[in-house]
Amino acid sequence: MDFNWRSIVAAVAAAVGIAGTAHAGDPLPVEKLTAKPTIDSDGPLFFTGGQRVLVADVENFEWQGVIGMPGWRGQFMLNKAGQAIVTNSWWERGTTGKRTDIVEIWDVSTLSKSAVEIEVPPRLASRGNDSTMLGFSSDEKFLFLQNATPATSVTVVDMGSKKFASEIPMPGCFGIYPVTTAINKFVALCGDGTAATVTVDAKGNSTGVARSSAFFDADTDPLFPKAARDGDTLYFASFNGSIYKVDVSGPTAQLVEKYSIVDGVPGGWKPASENLLAYVPEGKVLFISMFPDSKDGDHRVNATQIWSVDVAHKTVLSRSTVNATNGFAYAPMPVPALIVSNPDADAVEKYIVQPKAGYSLYFDLRWVVEGGSNIVVR
Repeated sequence: MDFNWRSIVAAVAAAVGIAGTAHAGDPLPVEKLTAKPTIDSDGPLFFTGGQRVLVADVENFEWQGVIGMPGWRGQFMLNKAGQAIVTNSWWERGTTGKRTDIVEIWDVSTLSKSAVEIEVPPRLASRGNDSTMLGFSSDEKFLFLQNATPATSVTVVDMGSKKFASEIPMPGCFGIYPVTTAINKFVALCGDGTAATVTVDAKGNSTGVARSSAFFDADTDPLFPKAARDGDTLYFASFNGSIYKVDVSGPTAQLVEKYSIVDGVPGGWKPASENLLAYVPEGKVLFISMFPDSKDGDHRVNATQIWSVDVAHKTVLSRSTVNATNGFAYAPMPVPALIVSNPDADAVEKYIVQPKAGYSLYFDLRWVVEGGSNIVVR
């Protein structure tokens, strides 16, 4: 077949010209961008962190705004005043060159960054958003930050003077678990199965590191770093499905008790996901996310059930099927709820907690947004 290419091109050009003429009109008005002075919600909020911190109302899941966290692998937490403490790491040329690590303070009501930037040694642990990577002393005078180069240490920041105070070597130990009954102590888990209790003086310098006796075996039944807290009682879950109750109030951490929640349960269920624990202090109930037919390496998969455990009687009260989850937090409202991250659907979901039905859950709301596994409720 013989094509007349010049005729075809001319016809197309004419069609485009006609279409352009048909849709031509007055220029659109310039949109004026505005920002609200404060967030709309005056109720409970939840914060979900990845490379940014999304803020939404717990009751209706209405989006309130964003706390910027543009640094690579930043961390965040809230202080008692309701401010957001954010850490960031920056490199001169994106991912290379001189590195700068800073601590920022954000006002939650306005979602605005304060003028305070505290530079710390460029050794902050570069990992996904994780609540064990930073913590306050009980009086919030000091902020403790986890370092890894990969040598492990803890940076101490004086929040009164807004300055770096000290760096404490922590070889073989990782994670920050502040002690609430003392103003100057935190605990870290160690690879040899012990825990290290660190005490600092009024200037933030270490006055000693006390090691506990070994209470877990990192080779045969390692612990997830996430802990649920009831005062100075910490609950850890092991890869093999045991709950470890640890008292950190004394000179050294002490294992109070250990028990399995999967012995005799068919289906090969084991704990799974990143932020896999939440605690209900008024009911002494521990929520833990679980995955079936689990094999070695499945501890990081997204869980498909959340179990409620009565820690006083060491029994499982209920098992609730959920959409895939890698993290959640308890919201102690008049109608209590779990705020759950669902990475498979790029969503955050709300499940109503039923205390009278063994703390079982039922689905309520979904917010389609790419959040993160670390969820904080205020």
